[in-house]
Amino acid sequence: MTETVEISAMTEKEQREYIRARLSDKWWRMNNLYMIENEQGQLVRFRLRPAQELLFRCMWWLNIILKARQLGFSTAIDIYLLDEALFNKNLKCGIIAQDLGAAGEIYRTKIEIPFDNLPAWLKATFVVTARRGGANGGYILFKHGSSIRVATSFRSGTVQRLHVSEHGKVCAKSPEKAKEIRTGTLNAIHPGCVAFIESTAEGVGGDFHAMSVKAMELQAERLLLGAEGAGILVGRHLGVADLRDRIRAHAAEVGDAEPAEPQHQKRHQE
Repeated sequence: MTETVEISAMTEKEQREYIRARLSDKWWRMNNLYMIENEQGQLVRFRLRPAQELLFRCMWWLNIILKARQLGFSTAIDIYLLDEALFNKNLKCGIIAQDLGAAGEIYRTKIEIPFDNLPAWLKATFVVTARRGGANGGYILFKHGSSIRVATSFRSGTVQRLHVSEHGKVCAKSPEKAKEIRTGTLNAIHPGCVAFIESTAEGVGGDFHAMSVKAMELQAERLLLGAEGAGILVGRHLGVADLRDRIRAHAAEVGDAEPAEPQHQKRHQE
């Protein structure tokens, strides 16, 4: 999507000038600002992988992602939400984890580590008014009115950016919790909100299976009708065919099967 440069090798003065000149570019931020823990527990700079890039090139307002392993969709979506909270005013971002342990791990690795490892001068510009974290999740509230929270449900209030993580597992193991997410949080999504619901497949049945089937049906209808935004037309315009080749190459490197492509419903315009 955009250039990637290792900014940690710059002097502080060079770094400030370089970053400030590019801060208005969300996709530059996504590829250059944030540090994460890799699979070996090492601190590395987050860079969008081909499958992650494809998701954000083709993202819609409501996104259903039936994912393969090793593609990093969860990490990319959480970095996207953190960036939204940092660089927008009065925006509530929420991540629903499959259980309390996962909520704590997501908050620590996908929110705290990327935020706390921003360049010190840049982090200081995001004034924190409240912050709490622990083994069961956490939240950060910023002075400019935006917030990001990781929990196992959102029983009250609404969010403008939502990530439901491993929803297939929730549906398979905790049908009542899945029902609460559907009737509570998902019903509270208003026009203009962006939601990502992702999971690996967990068999036939349940809300996530139904959502995935419906999304594929809607996508097929648009492909047949040639509607604006239909897959192959967007693919040609955005170079998605090349991205798919890169995804397959990456999947081969990590020894995974052919990745499932994300399904979506409404186009998200930045």
